[in-house]
Amino acid sequence: MKRLILFGAPGSGKGTMGDFIRCESEKAIFIEVSEAEAVERLLSRLTCSDCGAIFNRMTRPPKRDGVCDVCGGRVGQRADDNEEAVRQRFRVYNERTMPVIDYYDRQRVLARIDGGGPAARVYEALKGLIA
Repeated sequence: MKRLILFGAPGSGKGTMGDFIRCESEKAIFIEVSEAEAVERLLSRLTCSDCGAIFNRMTRPPKRDGVCDVCGGRVGQRADDNEEAVRQRFRVYNERTMPVIDYYDRQRVLARIDGGGPAARVYEALKGLIA
């Protein structure tokens, strides 16, 4: 079985440190997002304290301010989604993950996707690489 490894920006959830997915050819895909955009996204993130649903102040706010669309729980910003913590996560990511990215790049199996902009565009680019 061949595998695909996905690496995303710090705080992006699954794929941040590498997820293995079945694929027809050996690939590693790096979804690149600038530090500035990652900070902006994470500072806009809101999470339901009851069910864990994720919202975004700018792109996907809850229908009612502070109330989860899924379960009606309280929605707010995580304590660790502050600028200092986010920038620290980015530093750790660069120290620990970038050497792995460089390794796959040297192996010539690394594909890069611009992770800036709408999620739908990133999704389409990703689908094109694993189809």
